[in-house]
Amino acid sequence: MGTVAGKVRGAGEGTKASSDKIAQTEMGKQDFGKAHETALTGYQTGIQKLAKCAQSFVTASADFAARLEASKGGYEWVESENTQKVSK
Repeated sequence: MGTVAGKVRGAGEGTKASSDKIAQTEMGKQDFGKAHETALTGYQTGIQKLAKCAQSFVTASADFAARLEASKGGYEWVESENTQKVSK
């Protein structure tokens, strides 16, 4: 459980750095060209939504990893108890 929790947490942390960069996009109308200037607002809104989704993934990953770590002790106790019963 601890190993899995670490991998889940690592996936979230890797995503955080990317989502921070995504949220700070500095595209302007000139980047879209005159024919597509009106699409900039929709693009910026979409990018902010993607960044927010990525941040939600980071938060959920950290929470899930913490829950896995918390449950680890219960599984270890059950395995230890079962080993003792089988060994008798």
